[in-house]
Amino acid sequence: MNAIDQPVFFIQSEGKGKFVKIKKEQIIYVESALNYVHIHLQEQSYLTYLTIYEMQDILPPGSFKRVHKSFIINLDAVVSLQANFIYLSNGARIALGPNYRKDFFDTINPLMLKSKRQTWLK
Repeated sequence: MNAIDQPVFFIQSEGKGKFVKIKKEQIIYVESALNYVHIHLQEQSYLTYLTIYEMQDILPPGSFKRVHKSFIINLDAVVSLQANFIYLSNGARIALGPNYRKDFFDTINPLMLKSKRQTWLK
C-alpha cells in the first residue's frame, strides 16, 4: 500500500530531517504555492514540497474537491457558501473558481434541501 490508500501520511516540513504525520481527515484545505503546498489543519498549517496536482492524487476524491486552481477543500469542512466563496470550519474563505464551479455544485447538489413546491415569488 502507498500513501494514497492510507488514512495518514508523513510530509517533510520545516527543513531536512523533520517529518510530520498528517491524518487526511484533519485537513481543512490545501493551498498551492508554486512547487509547494500549504496543508491547512484546524489550527496549524504545514508547507511541503509537493504540487497541488500531487495532493489531488493523494487525497480521496469523495472527501476532497478541487475548487480553484490553487485550492483543494475537505468537503466535511464546508460550513457555508455565499456568492463565489466557500467558508470552512477553520474560518477560511476560499474562492470558488469559475472553471470548478459546475463540478463543485454537481457534488453538493444532492445534499441540498429544496422544496418541490413552486414559488409565487419571482
